[in-house]
Amino acid sequence: MAKIKFAETWWGESWIRALEEIDVDTNRLPRGRTYARNGSVLEIKRTRTGTIQARVQGRRPAPYRIRIALTEWSEEQNAAVLDLIQNSPALSSQLLIGQMPESLEAELEKLGARIFPSSWREMTASCSCPDWANPCKHLAAVYYLLAVEIDKDPFLLFEMRGLKKKRILETARLTDQTLKSAGWVFDVSQTPVTDTYEAPTPTTEEIESYIVQPYPIDKALGVLEKNPRFDDGPLILQLLPTTYRKIRDYWNGEAFIEPEEPLAHSSSITIEHREEGPVFLVDELYKKEVSELTVADFLFRMEGVSLSPLAEDHATMRWVKDTLSLARRLIALNSWVPVLYSVGQGEDFGIRYAPVYSQPTLRQKKVALNASVPTGLIHDAKNRPLKREQSVDYLLSVFLTQMVQEPLDGVLPYSSIEMARVFFLGEVYKADHFQRQQTKTAVQNWLTPLHLSDSEHNLVLDIQVTKKTQFSLTVSVKRKRDLFIDAVPMQNFLKTAANGGEKEGALKQLACLSEWIPPLKRSFEERTIPITVDELIQLLSQARDFLGFFGAELVVPKEFKDLTRPRVFASARMKSERTKGVLNFENLLQFEWRVQFGEDNLSIEEFAALMKGAERIVLFKDQYCLVDPIEAKRMVEKYMTSPIISGPEGLRAVFAQELDGYPLRYGEDVERLLKGLRKERRCEAPGTLNGQLRPYQLKGYQWMLSNLHNGFNICLADDMGLGKTIQVIAVLLKLRENKELTRPALVICPASVTRNWRKEIETFAPDLKCELYGGSNREISAGKDVWITTYGMVRSEVERLKSFEWSVVIVDEAQNIKNPDADQSKAIAQLNGQYKIAMSGTPVENRVAELWSLFNFIMPGYLGPRKKFREEFAIPIERLNDPVKTKTLKQAVEPFLLRRLKSDKNIIKDLPEKVVREVYVTLKPEQAALYGTVLEAAVGEIESAQGIKRKGKVFWLLTALKQICNHPVSYTKSGTPVAEHSGKSEKAFELLKEVIKSGEKALLFTQYREMGALLAAMTPEKLGIDPLFFHGGLTPKERENLILDFQQQPYHPLMIITLKAGGTGLNLTAATTVIHYDLWWNPAVENQATDRSYRIGQKKSVTVHRLLTENTFEERVNELLQKKKELSDAIVGAGEHWITEMSNEEIRSLFEMKTT
Repeated sequence: MAKIKFAETWWGESWIRALEEIDVDTNRLPRGRTYARNGSVLEIKRTRTGTIQARVQGRRPAPYRIRIALTEWSEEQNAAVLDLIQNSPALSSQLLIGQMPESLEAELEKLGARIFPSSWREMTASCSCPDWANPCKHLAAVYYLLAVEIDKDPFLLFEMRGLKKKRILETARLTDQTLKSAGWVFDVSQTPVTDTYEAPTPTTEEIESYIVQPYPIDKALGVLEKNPRFDDGPLILQLLPTTYRKIRDYWNGEAFIEPEEPLAHSSSITIEHREEGPVFLVDELYKKEVSELTVADFLFRMEGVSLSPLAEDHATMRWVKDTLSLARRLIALNSWVPVLYSVGQGEDFGIRYAPVYSQPTLRQKKVALNASVPTGLIHDAKNRPLKREQSVDYLLSVFLTQMVQEPLDGVLPYSSIEMARVFFLGEVYKADHFQRQQTKTAVQNWLTPLHLSDSEHNLVLDIQVTKKTQFSLTVSVKRKRDLFIDAVPMQNFLKTAANGGEKEGALKQLACLSEWIPPLKRSFEERTIPITVDELIQLLSQARDFLGFFGAELVVPKEFKDLTRPRVFASARMKSERTKGVLNFENLLQFEWRVQFGEDNLSIEEFAALMKGAERIVLFKDQYCLVDPIEAKRMVEKYMTSPIISGPEGLRAVFAQELDGYPLRYGEDVERLLKGLRKERRCEAPGTLNGQLRPYQLKGYQWMLSNLHNGFNICLADDMGLGKTIQVIAVLLKLRENKELTRPALVICPASVTRNWRKEIETFAPDLKCELYGGSNREISAGKDVWITTYGMVRSEVERLKSFEWSVVIVDEAQNIKNPDADQSKAIAQLNGQYKIAMSGTPVENRVAELWSLFNFIMPGYLGPRKKFREEFAIPIERLNDPVKTKTLKQAVEPFLLRRLKSDKNIIKDLPEKVVREVYVTLKPEQAALYGTVLEAAVGEIESAQGIKRKGKVFWLLTALKQICNHPVSYTKSGTPVAEHSGKSEKAFELLKEVIKSGEKALLFTQYREMGALLAAMTPEKLGIDPLFFHGGLTPKERENLILDFQQQPYHPLMIITLKAGGTGLNLTAATTVIHYDLWWNPAVENQATDRSYRIGQKKSVTVHRLLTENTFEERVNELLQKKKELSDAIVGAGEHWITEMSNEEIRSLFEMKTT
């Protein structure tokens, strides 16, 4: 605890001065101060009558007993004092915020009610010590400590005179607004609103009005009293700005460990309010019972969950995600403040954190969420729902408080100082003796200015011009809920306020605001307040920054209606004749910082010259502008140097219309350039193309050629099945026709697709000479137009391949380079090509950062350095669901990334719908027995293992149980497979029998080659046919023959395929049924497998059957497999999310067989 300071206010000083003036032995005072500081005062308490009783330890073993009482005012004096306060709003408003005007002492003396004692006759003071002096050092010690408490709450002086605080407030028609609890109201009588929640889609106006600049917390904290009157108050004031920065940096940073078990999107959530803290009750699919999570545990489990609303979200999960997204946004904007709440019925208290709705969009979001909170989402232990309009504030406070406390736990000085622990770590302040009983009032009064914007009223300050250089100010009050009722003059409002709370709120607002705008202190007595020119300038330039914090608004005369402030923006202009390509873009445009000043935009040099000797209000070209000289100097120093950016980054800035977070403007010359870059050159498909492009394919082909001829590389991100390959082949043919394919093109793709590429080229572009690079053929011989190779081959042969200049480098299935640290990604980035084309049906599978990796191949540097991209885009989009960053990134990538979905009927009308069915089967007795035995043995090993070893055992268990669910022989590796020994095989053959009877074809996918072989062995007996079996052990020629047989031969209605061998790059449109025999850890892989049939050329509806073994882990994990898509299509598309191993206590619950 800091050294005790006595009398830090004028009224505290007056109390000490009164002691000194009536003291007859000044030698006792210094010793009394020492006793007060060294802990000799063991106890002080105040009786109901205002008498002070204390115990002070002296030289004797037994403490001395102290009694101090001021002479109580008479009832006539009390009445006079109450009349004074009731008729003086200025006085009552100051008292309400813990202040006491110095004029009060003289006013009370006029009434004959002296508040400070002038002689010992006005006091009764006694001490049981043998010292004859009055006061003795023991009395003096108590007297000094009383000064500390009087500093905290001046009402204590009135109480010691016998006039209770409660009586003062009631007479003045005020109420004591000090919080008696957390302030939450639970009411069983509320009418339910909804059991669902649909997250609203941001409108264009909302996106455009989304402000990314943090709340000016330094200015907000500037409204706090500079000398807090409680223990370690100055330290708390010093820590607050630092804390805001720490919290923002922590939650916006990258140092997060994703949980092994993120919450499922389908989880149902309720929140129970308890005295010890709220508990999240989460009903997850794979659990036996509802999980009880602390706030910390809940937030940790949500780290692996995208906050973007998804269709698979449970209504409660979606609402909570939307609210958590808002909380993270508030943290990023510094829009949160400390709030005191009472604990119990005494003077104990704690600190929580509450939102500040500092922007219109934040307030709109709160209203929308409150209006649609799912019924019963937040309730107390008696199951009474929280008052609906408090729902958002409650949950935001829960999240914000945890988000403040978590990063500071165990950090010095937060953990070492009691008041810091109270403010920042959730510790309850115990008012267990007299010197601590006024602390709650002192803290509450100190924090009051931070919460005035939440008042039910706005103060309206109206500036009027009385003469050319003379001005006046009036103060009115407007209820926020009365949108169409004019503001009421302050004096009228105080007389007609409906209740004490209304009156008190307005008085507190005015009292706090008058500390920053001194003329307002006269507003209690005068309706119209004359103000000087200097006061006007102060009001417009400095005090205007604080009005919002106090819940006030300023009405200015027409002369100041267009009063503006200087704003920085970036400007781009042409500096040379047009040159070709992104690499030369820095030679094409010049960027500079400029300042919007009124209706003019100035160079930084012009602005600096204008600011020399400027006042806070500058008249510039008949327009008034508001200037902060310190801020103006900072702007000049920071932006005097023009931005130096690379060509790719400059290109991105122009397309995104944003540079380093500032708006980017350009003139007609740059607009003409961009128009030319965006314009698609219309050209016919190449004459040598052996096939016809569909309209959307022709558009894609033209789009690619236009960009390539402008010098820009591209990514074709059409959905799987829309024909990306034929579009790229058409581009290669056109380049060859134009004699631009002077050197070969290189196609890089997965090994399973190399033959398909060769086949497609031979079919659609027989004039293109192509060859496979790999195996024994590793010499790039002349006479070839296209070389096809694999990712693995590029990784091993990078030195040879990068030494060659390719006309075009094409990367198919480009999601394989999503990790820029992977060897194959690094190798591909080293390849040299005049043009580069990336192809991917899923350009973003899981993280926005994958987009950076893709562009690092096609346009290195375009999205800036990797670290900067993560800070500028990935974190705001993934963690904050930031619509501004989403829009900016989309604007930046759209010119060079073409994304069309096959679900869009305007793109392709002849691709029929696919129908997905989940088919549940039951374990056979043999399977169930084996399942239980393996599970019991494995769980014990898992619980005793750690780290990588544990992870390996979990994955072994997953594989073993999956194999058992498939067929017992798949696990035991012995015996003859019988279809009836497995629920899955039995059902699969039932389905296949119906398909074959109907004269149609089917694809049967399994993860395991071994299981595929077992199915192939059982098929002849069950169906009377020999199936085709497509697996990774086949030669390229064998694969081609199988595909041709299945597509063309009617006697091959079934193909069994292993996912890894046939999941990508195959056209198997003869199938109308797809059966997924076992589940896959990546839903995107299953979808790709399904799309072997659901592709261009399909003439019938495709039915997909997914086999699931009920009452096993497959049933419970299915929801995760289907719904873990962590990114929306906000930028380029949807992705998938890997399922990780469970925690020890949940392994058994997840995998054990359930009984029905």
